[in-house]
Amino acid sequence: GVVQEDDLVIPQRIKFREVMKNPEVLLASFIVILSGVSSQWYQPILEPFLSTNYSITAFQASMFLVIDGAVYAVVAPLWGYLLDKTLNSRMVLMFGCATISGSFLLLGPIYFPYKETLAQVGISLGIHGIGMAANFIGTLAILTKEIEKENLNNKENACAIATSLWITAECVGSFLGSTLGGLTYETWGWDMSCLIISLVQLAGLLILLFVGLCQRLEVGKQSGDTMASVVMARGSAAGKKNSRGHVAVAATAASHVLVLPSDLKT
Repeated sequence: GVVQEDDLVIPQRIKFREVMKNPEVLLASFIVILSGVSSQWYQPILEPFLSTNYSITAFQASMFLVIDGAVYAVVAPLWGYLLDKTLNSRMVLMFGCATISGSFLLLGPIYFPYKETLAQVGISLGIHGIGMAANFIGTLAILTKEIEKENLNNKENACAIATSLWITAECVGSFLGSTLGGLTYETWGWDMSCLIISLVQLAGLLILLFVGLCQRLEVGKQSGDTMASVVMARGSAAGKKNSRGHVAVAATAASHVLVLPSDLKT
């Protein structure tokens, strides 16, 4: 909306409280938090894990930490291009959650052929970068679209709100990820830590599927109600038309009956 003072049009300020009432905004923010958790989950523990189990230097181990970021930098523009080409944002988030969940399974509890290798660690981190790009770019697209949709006359402020909300959610997720990742590693070890975050991402995928199913059922119900209303309206119109036809036939018959006595007299 806008506030007009004489010839000056002043866009209304976008309220954060109103923005957060949008279910799509809440869902996208939740996925951003989950993605932030996964992006920082192994940051404090990957270097000591690799240095201890593979007898490599701290510098060599730290080089693995740049793999997901490098893949993210390459793949993120591609996701943006595909989203501009009307690729469904919800499907992108589902793919991202599934990919991140699978990457942590490969990073921890699942080994090929019988024990984990440095090559498998590198591949897992690269797969994680693909899923992270899908979730981060997809959620930013959803937040921007949903907030701008309600504020068509103030798109610049809407874009700023969407970006700030995205950054805030990502920071919250990063804090939780680095904290819980180190805690679970010290408590249960590497494999269990990776399994936990994999299940968390799987829960995000299930939530996306559940919300999508509920929305589809709601749309189907509304379509059914609309079709029922149309059928009832057509039935009512047809009934009125038929009743008018019966009245006309009855009137014609009555006129013939009224004419009969005069005919008999003649």
